[in-house]
Amino acid sequence: KNKKPKWESISDKARLNGEIRNFQDLNYSIDDFIEFLKSPTVLLSNNPFLLLSGEAGVGKSHLLADVASKRNVRNQFSILLLGQHFTVEEPWNQIKKLLQISCERDIFLSALSAKAETKGSRILIFIDAINEGEGKSLWKNYLAGFVVAVKKFPYIAVVFSIRSSYENLLIHSSLLRNKELINVVHHGFQDHEYDASKLFFENFNIKQPSIPLLHQEFSNPLFLKLFCEGLHNRRLQEIPDGYEGISTIMNFYLDSVDCKISEKHNLPVRLNIIKEIIMQFALRIAESDFPYLNYKEACAIV
Repeated sequence: KNKKPKWESISDKARLNGEIRNFQDLNYSIDDFIEFLKSPTVLLSNNPFLLLSGEAGVGKSHLLADVASKRNVRNQFSILLLGQHFTVEEPWNQIKKLLQISCERDIFLSALSAKAETKGSRILIFIDAINEGEGKSLWKNYLAGFVVAVKKFPYIAVVFSIRSSYENLLIHSSLLRNKELINVVHHGFQDHEYDASKLFFENFNIKQPSIPLLHQEFSNPLFLKLFCEGLHNRRLQEIPDGYEGISTIMNFYLDSVDCKISEKHNLPVRLNIIKEIIMQFALRIAESDFPYLNYKEACAIV
Protein backbone atom coordinates (compact mmCIF):
# COMPACT_ATOMS: atom_id res chain seq x y z
CA LYS A 1 0.00 0.00 0.00
CA ASN A 2 2.82 2.44 0.91
CA LYS A 3 5.13 1.24 -1.91
CA LYS A 4 6.64 4.14 -3.91
CA PRO A 5 5.72 4.44 -7.63
CA LYS A 6 8.34 2.86 -9.90
CA TRP A 7 9.36 6.21 -11.42
CA GLU A 8 10.16 7.63 -7.97
CA SER A 9 12.68 4.86 -7.43
CA ILE A 10 14.74 5.97 -10.42
CA SER A 11 17.59 8.28 -9.46
CA ASP A 12 17.60 11.90 -10.57
CA LYS A 13 20.73 11.21 -12.60
CA ALA A 14 19.05 8.42 -14.54
CA ARG A 15 16.05 10.64 -15.29
CA LEU A 16 18.35 13.44 -16.49
CA ASN A 17 20.23 10.99 -18.71
CA GLY A 18 16.97 10.05 -20.35
CA GLU A 19 16.06 13.69 -20.93
CA ILE A 20 19.53 14.39 -22.35
CA ARG A 21 19.07 11.53 -24.82
CA ASN A 22 15.70 12.94 -25.83
CA PHE A 23 17.25 16.36 -26.47
CA GLN A 24 20.05 14.75 -28.46
CA ASP A 25 17.49 12.91 -30.59
CA LEU A 26 15.64 16.19 -31.09
CA ASN A 27 18.90 17.87 -32.11
CA TYR A 28 19.63 15.11 -34.66
CA SER A 29 16.12 15.45 -36.06
CA ILE A 30 16.54 19.22 -36.40
CA ASP A 31 19.90 18.72 -38.17
CA ASP A 32 18.28 16.22 -40.56
CA PHE A 33 15.47 18.66 -41.28
CA ILE A 34 17.94 21.51 -41.95
CA GLU A 35 19.86 19.25 -44.34
CA PHE A 36 16.60 18.39 -46.08
CA LEU A 37 15.83 22.11 -46.51
CA LYS A 38 19.22 22.48 -48.21
CA SER A 39 18.71 19.43 -50.43
CA PRO A 40 18.05 19.51 -54.20
CA THR A 41 14.50 18.28 -53.52
CA VAL A 42 13.56 21.50 -51.72
CA LEU A 43 15.78 23.81 -53.78
CA LEU A 44 14.22 22.52 -56.99
CA SER A 45 10.72 22.98 -55.60
CA ASN A 46 11.41 26.70 -55.36
CA ASN A 47 13.80 27.05 -58.30
CA PRO A 48 13.04 24.31 -60.86
CA PHE A 49 16.20 24.43 -62.98
CA LEU A 50 18.27 21.26 -62.78
CA LEU A 51 21.68 20.48 -64.22
CA LEU A 52 22.13 16.71 -64.29
CA SER A 53 25.81 15.89 -64.77
CA GLY A 54 27.68 12.61 -64.94
CA GLU A 55 30.36 10.67 -66.76
CA ALA A 56 29.74 9.10 -70.17
CA GLY A 57 27.55 6.02 -70.08
CA VAL A 58 26.16 6.40 -66.55
CA GLY A 59 22.58 6.56 -67.84
CA LYS A 60 21.67 10.26 -67.89
CA SER A 61 19.68 9.99 -71.12
CA HIS A 62 17.90 6.84 -69.98
CA LEU A 63 17.02 8.54 -66.69
CA LEU A 64 15.44 11.55 -68.40
CA ALA A 65 13.51 9.35 -70.82
CA ASP A 66 12.33 7.18 -67.93
CA VAL A 67 11.14 10.19 -65.92
CA ALA A 68 9.32 11.62 -68.95
CA SER A 69 7.69 8.24 -69.61
CA LYS A 70 6.50 7.83 -66.02
CA ARG A 71 5.17 11.39 -65.97
CA ASN A 72 3.21 10.59 -69.12
CA VAL A 73 1.61 7.58 -67.38
CA ARG A 74 0.59 9.94 -64.54
CA ASN A 75 -0.96 12.30 -67.11
CA GLN A 76 1.76 14.91 -66.50
CA PHE A 77 3.31 16.73 -69.44
CA SER A 78 6.94 16.87 -70.54
CA ILE A 79 8.98 17.96 -73.56
CA LEU A 80 12.11 15.90 -74.25
CA LEU A 81 14.65 17.41 -76.66
CA LEU A 82 17.96 15.84 -77.68
CA GLY A 83 21.12 17.93 -77.67
CA GLN A 84 22.39 16.28 -80.84
CA HIS A 85 19.55 17.92 -82.81
CA PHE A 86 20.64 21.48 -81.95
CA THR A 87 22.75 23.67 -84.23
CA VAL A 88 24.36 27.04 -83.51
CA GLU A 89 21.11 28.92 -84.20
CA GLU A 90 19.34 30.71 -81.31
CA PRO A 91 17.86 27.85 -79.19
CA TRP A 92 14.24 29.04 -78.98
CA ASN A 93 13.99 29.25 -82.76
CA GLN A 94 15.30 25.69 -82.93
CA ILE A 95 12.90 24.44 -80.27
CA LYS A 96 9.93 25.92 -82.12
CA LYS A 97 11.10 24.24 -85.33
CA LEU A 98 11.60 20.90 -83.58
CA LEU A 99 8.10 21.14 -82.10
CA GLN A 100 6.66 22.47 -85.37
CA ILE A 101 5.14 25.63 -83.87
CA SER A 102 5.41 29.19 -85.14
CA CYS A 103 4.32 31.49 -82.28
CA GLU A 104 6.52 33.85 -80.29
CA ARG A 105 8.62 32.40 -77.47
CA ASP A 106 6.70 34.00 -74.59
CA ILE A 107 3.33 33.08 -76.10
CA PHE A 108 4.52 29.49 -76.31
CA LEU A 109 5.80 29.50 -72.72
CA SER A 110 2.65 31.22 -71.47
CA ALA A 111 0.49 28.54 -73.09
CA LEU A 112 2.62 25.79 -71.51
CA SER A 113 2.42 27.44 -68.10
CA ALA A 114 -1.37 27.85 -68.33
CA LYS A 115 -1.75 24.18 -69.31
CA ALA A 116 0.45 23.11 -66.40
CA GLU A 117 -1.47 25.29 -63.96
CA THR A 118 -4.78 23.67 -64.92
CA LYS A 119 -3.20 20.25 -64.23
CA GLY A 120 -1.66 21.39 -60.94
CA SER A 121 1.72 20.05 -62.04
CA ARG A 122 4.67 21.73 -63.70
CA ILE A 123 5.55 20.97 -67.30
CA LEU A 124 9.14 19.77 -67.57
CA ILE A 125 11.36 20.68 -70.49
CA PHE A 126 14.22 18.16 -70.74
CA ILE A 127 17.21 19.05 -72.91
CA ASP A 128 19.43 16.01 -72.95
CA ALA A 129 23.19 16.02 -73.59
CA ILE A 130 23.79 19.72 -74.21
CA ASN A 131 27.45 18.86 -74.88
CA GLU A 132 26.58 16.90 -78.04
CA GLY A 133 26.46 18.19 -81.62
CA GLU A 134 26.87 21.96 -81.82
CA GLY A 135 25.92 22.30 -78.16
CA LYS A 136 29.54 22.92 -77.23
CA SER A 137 29.32 26.21 -79.13
CA LEU A 138 25.66 26.99 -78.49
CA TRP A 139 24.85 26.65 -74.82
CA LYS A 140 27.75 28.53 -73.26
CA ASN A 141 26.33 31.67 -74.91
CA TYR A 142 22.61 31.04 -74.47
CA LEU A 143 22.05 28.91 -71.36
CA ALA A 144 21.86 31.76 -68.81
CA GLY A 145 19.39 33.70 -71.00
CA PHE A 146 17.37 30.52 -71.51
CA VAL A 147 16.92 30.18 -67.74
CA VAL A 148 15.96 33.85 -67.35
CA ALA A 149 13.31 33.52 -70.07
CA VAL A 150 11.64 30.54 -68.38
CA LYS A 151 11.81 31.99 -64.84
CA LYS A 152 8.86 34.26 -65.65
CA PHE A 153 6.64 31.18 -65.91
CA PRO A 154 6.46 29.40 -62.53
CA TYR A 155 4.68 26.31 -63.88
CA ILE A 156 7.57 25.40 -66.19
CA ALA A 157 10.71 23.57 -65.10
CA VAL A 158 13.87 22.83 -67.09
CA VAL A 159 16.34 19.95 -66.86
CA PHE A 160 19.66 20.05 -68.71
CA SER A 161 21.93 17.01 -68.80
CA ILE A 162 25.64 17.28 -69.51
CA ARG A 163 28.73 15.10 -69.51
CA SER A 164 30.85 16.09 -66.50
CA SER A 165 33.97 16.74 -68.58
CA TYR A 166 32.14 19.56 -70.42
CA GLU A 167 30.64 21.23 -67.38
CA ASN A 168 33.36 23.86 -66.90
CA LEU A 169 33.35 24.63 -70.63
CA LEU A 170 29.59 25.19 -71.02
CA ILE A 171 28.27 26.22 -67.59
CA HIS A 172 29.23 29.60 -66.15
CA SER A 173 30.29 29.10 -62.53
CA SER A 174 27.99 31.90 -61.31
CA LEU A 175 24.91 29.90 -62.38
CA LEU A 176 25.85 27.14 -59.94
CA ARG A 177 27.27 29.43 -57.26
CA ASN A 178 24.08 31.53 -57.17
CA LYS A 179 21.85 28.45 -57.37
CA GLU A 180 20.37 29.57 -60.68
CA LEU A 181 20.98 25.95 -61.65
CA ILE A 182 20.78 23.16 -59.08
CA ASN A 183 23.47 20.61 -59.86
CA VAL A 184 22.85 16.90 -59.23
CA VAL A 185 25.47 14.31 -60.17
CA HIS A 186 24.34 10.96 -61.60
CA HIS A 187 26.64 8.16 -60.38
CA GLY A 188 25.12 5.33 -62.40
CA PHE A 189 25.01 2.06 -60.43
CA GLN A 190 27.44 3.21 -57.75
CA ASP A 191 26.88 1.26 -54.49
CA HIS A 192 24.44 -0.99 -56.39
CA GLU A 193 26.92 -2.83 -58.61
CA TYR A 194 25.91 -6.29 -57.36
CA ASP A 195 22.16 -5.79 -57.95
CA ALA A 196 22.80 -4.20 -61.34
CA SER A 197 25.17 -6.93 -62.56
CA LYS A 198 22.74 -9.61 -61.33
CA LEU A 199 19.93 -8.05 -63.38
CA PHE A 200 22.11 -7.70 -66.50
CA PHE A 201 23.45 -11.27 -66.22
CA GLU A 202 19.93 -12.63 -65.95
CA ASN A 203 18.89 -10.64 -69.02
CA PHE A 204 21.84 -11.99 -71.07
CA ASN A 205 21.49 -15.52 -69.64
CA ILE A 206 24.93 -15.38 -68.02
CA LYS A 207 25.66 -17.45 -64.91
CA GLN A 208 26.06 -15.34 -61.78
CA PRO A 209 29.68 -15.62 -60.52
CA SER A 210 30.26 -17.11 -57.06
CA ILE A 211 32.20 -13.97 -56.07
CA PRO A 212 30.34 -10.69 -56.80
CA LEU A 213 31.96 -8.44 -59.40
CA LEU A 214 32.34 -5.16 -57.57
CA HIS A 215 34.84 -3.42 -59.84
CA GLN A 216 34.33 0.33 -60.06
CA GLU A 217 33.72 0.00 -63.82
CA PHE A 218 30.50 -1.92 -63.11
CA SER A 219 28.90 1.22 -61.69
CA ASN A 220 28.74 2.42 -65.30
CA PRO A 221 25.65 0.98 -67.05
CA LEU A 222 27.18 1.30 -70.52
CA PHE A 223 30.30 -0.56 -69.44
CA LEU A 224 28.22 -3.31 -67.82
CA LYS A 225 26.21 -3.63 -71.03
CA LEU A 226 29.41 -3.96 -73.10
CA PHE A 227 30.69 -6.56 -70.65
CA CYS A 228 27.56 -8.67 -71.07
CA GLU A 229 27.42 -8.18 -74.83
CA GLY A 230 31.05 -9.32 -75.09
CA LEU A 231 30.20 -12.59 -73.37
CA HIS A 232 26.95 -13.01 -75.27
CA ASN A 233 28.61 -12.38 -78.65
CA ARG A 234 31.13 -15.11 -77.89
CA ARG A 235 28.27 -17.43 -76.89
CA LEU A 236 29.62 -17.71 -73.34
CA GLN A 237 27.25 -18.21 -70.42
CA GLU A 238 29.76 -17.75 -67.65
CA ILE A 239 32.69 -15.45 -66.99
CA PRO A 240 36.14 -16.87 -67.86
CA ASP A 241 38.88 -16.92 -65.21
CA GLY A 242 40.98 -13.77 -65.05
CA TYR A 243 38.28 -11.76 -66.78
CA GLU A 244 38.69 -8.48 -64.93
CA GLY A 245 39.93 -4.95 -65.50
CA ILE A 246 38.75 -2.49 -68.09
CA SER A 247 41.45 -3.28 -70.70
CA THR A 248 40.74 -7.01 -70.61
CA ILE A 249 37.00 -6.48 -70.82
CA MET A 250 37.22 -3.98 -73.68
CA ASN A 251 39.61 -6.24 -75.62
CA PHE A 252 37.31 -9.17 -75.10
CA TYR A 253 34.34 -7.12 -76.31
CA LEU A 254 36.23 -5.94 -79.40
CA ASP A 255 37.31 -9.51 -80.10
CA SER A 256 33.66 -10.56 -80.01
CA VAL A 257 32.72 -7.82 -82.48
CA ASP A 258 35.62 -8.84 -84.73
CA CYS A 259 34.33 -12.43 -84.67
CA LYS A 260 30.85 -11.31 -85.71
CA ILE A 261 32.20 -9.10 -88.51
CA SER A 262 34.51 -11.84 -89.77
CA GLU A 263 31.72 -14.41 -89.65
CA LYS A 264 29.28 -12.17 -91.51
CA HIS A 265 31.72 -11.15 -94.26
CA ASN A 266 33.74 -14.38 -94.43
CA LEU A 267 36.99 -12.69 -93.36
CA PRO A 268 39.85 -14.12 -91.28
CA VAL A 269 39.43 -13.27 -87.58
CA ARG A 270 43.19 -12.66 -87.27
CA LEU A 271 42.80 -9.46 -89.29
CA ASN A 272 41.38 -7.79 -86.14
CA ILE A 273 39.60 -5.24 -88.30
CA ILE A 274 37.69 -3.54 -85.49
CA LYS A 275 40.75 -3.20 -83.26
CA GLU A 276 42.78 -1.81 -86.15
CA ILE A 277 40.11 0.80 -86.96
CA ILE A 278 39.77 1.87 -83.32
CA MET A 279 43.54 2.13 -82.95
CA GLN A 280 43.72 4.34 -86.02
CA PHE A 281 40.87 6.49 -84.63
CA ALA A 282 42.76 6.85 -81.35
CA LEU A 283 46.04 7.76 -83.07
CA ARG A 284 44.36 10.38 -85.27
CA ILE A 285 42.56 11.94 -82.31
CA ALA A 286 45.77 11.95 -80.23
CA GLU A 287 47.55 13.85 -83.01
CA SER A 288 44.81 16.49 -83.34
CA ASP A 289 43.49 19.23 -81.07
CA PHE A 290 39.97 17.77 -80.97
CA PRO A 291 38.46 14.89 -78.93
CA TYR A 292 36.60 13.54 -81.94
CA LEU A 293 36.84 12.85 -85.68
CA ASN A 294 34.44 14.21 -88.26
CA TYR A 295 32.44 11.74 -90.32
CA LYS A 296 34.54 12.19 -93.45
CA GLU A 297 37.82 11.45 -91.65
CA ALA A 298 36.32 8.43 -89.93
CA CYS A 299 35.05 7.00 -93.21
CA ALA A 300 38.46 7.51 -94.81
CA ILE A 301 40.12 5.54 -92.00
CA VAL A 302 37.60 2.71 -92.26
